[in-house]
Amino acid sequence: MAMENLFFAYFRNKSYEAAEDNLKKVFEHPAIKANTFYPAKWLYLRACLEFSQGEFNKALKTLNESTELNKDKSGWLLGLRMLELLIMVEIGDFEWFDFKLENFRKLLQRQKEENVQRSKVIFNVLKTLSKMDFDYFDTLEKENKNIQLLEEAENELQWDPKGFEVIRFDDWIKSKMD
Repeated sequence: MAMENLFFAYFRNKSYEAAEDNLKKVFEHPAIKANTFYPAKWLYLRACLEFSQGEFNKALKTLNESTELNKDKSGWLLGLRMLELLIMVEIGDFEWFDFKLENFRKLLQRQKEENVQRSKVIFNVLKTLSKMDFDYFDTLEKENKNIQLLEEAENELQWDPKGFEVIRFDDWIKSKMD
C-alpha cells in the first residue's frame, strides 16, 4: 500500500522517473508474487506510466501482459479497457477502437455492484469521438456538458485519484485540443 501511494504521488506530480524507480522496486520485492492480481495491477500502472510518456505501443504491450486483470471484479478491468481505448486513439487504430469500444459497452452492462456512472459518461464521449471521425473539436463541442460533469467529478461521477482511472479522461480529451 505504501508503494502504491508513493507511485501515485510521483505519477500525479509528473515525476515519471521516480515513478519508474518505484515500479522497479515493487517488481523486485518478494511480496509481489503473493497472488496473481498484484503483478497484473502493477503492470497496468506501468502501462499508464508508459502512456503518459507517449510510449503508446510499449503501453499496449505491457497491458497485454496484465491478463490477470481480465478476472478482476473490483474495477481495474474497467481501467484496463479504458486505457486500451485511449491507446487505440493515440496510435490511430480506429477499426480496432470501434471493436474495443463495443466490448467496453458490454463490460459496463455486466457491472452490477460497481458504480460505473463515470465510466458510462466516458463511454458516451468516446462513442461520440468515433462518430465524429476522431475530430476532437467537434467532439468537445458536442460533449461539452459531459466533459464538464467529468471535470466537476461530483457524486456518482467522482474521480478517485488512486483508482482505476489512472489517466484522467477529461484531462486527456481536453489535452487533444492543445
